[in-house]
Amino acid sequence: MRLVSKKGAFLLAAAGLLLFLCFSCTPKVQGLVQDPDFTAGAIMDNGLAVGAVTGPTGPLPQGDASLYGRVLIDRITKERKLFRVKPLEQVMTAMGPEAYGKMVAQYAQNGIVSQEFLQDLKSVQGARYLIFARIDADTVDHSNSTSSNEVVVKRDQNGNPVKTQTEVTNRYTTTRSASVGFDIYDTSTGRSVWSGSLQDTASTGTDYKDISDPGKNGWDTLAKDVVRNVVLGPREYPSPPPLQQVLEGIFKGFAKGLPKS
Repeated sequence: MRLVSKKGAFLLAAAGLLLFLCFSCTPKVQGLVQDPDFTAGAIMDNGLAVGAVTGPTGPLPQGDASLYGRVLIDRITKERKLFRVKPLEQVMTAMGPEAYGKMVAQYAQNGIVSQEFLQDLKSVQGARYLIFARIDADTVDHSNSTSSNEVVVKRDQNGNPVKTQTEVTNRYTTTRSASVGFDIYDTSTGRSVWSGSLQDTASTGTDYKDISDPGKNGWDTLAKDVVRNVVLGPREYPSPPPLQQVLEGIFKGFAKGLPKS
């Protein structure tokens, strides 16, 4: 931390650039539609597989799709330890790259998997139920807030405060929000047996602190701003959290929303 003074009029404190990461509570499934025959017992007996993870209008880069697919499996198996989940690469291999690519594009654009592709999905070994996830939104927003606190900087011989300063905290926050729609298909019947959506947010923030004496005038304020920008550089919003971190919360909520009986 650097302190700069000007004739006792003010002190400028570079806010140790406190970085924080904040997550909301586990999100809940919205708009849930579930077939009564799709139960925890049916999942344990027949198995799950990740069919695809897509963007809102088209397939994701394969590396991203595979990464998010692994994150989805990790969250399901941590929350529901008795469920077996096959990776999307196994689905791709069973269908062949060309047919798989067409199916993923169809789901990304229309939110459905046609009967033609569902027939092909019957060949996925050990997985009757296929999970499809579409990232419908991924947005980044900025905000800032200010709080203040009186700090005693000098006391008399009896310990009574004789001088205080105001510590002002300016928090610059970057928030990432995402929403994901899910569909689970039963490859033996060709029907959707579970559908719903979840959304979540994660934030990063930087705290900048100013410490000033009471009674400062306009020139003091101007000088403080000039010194701050020269010595510390302009105040900036932090980078957003990675999308993967937001998806982890969403996938956890999805896992908790799967049938429990």
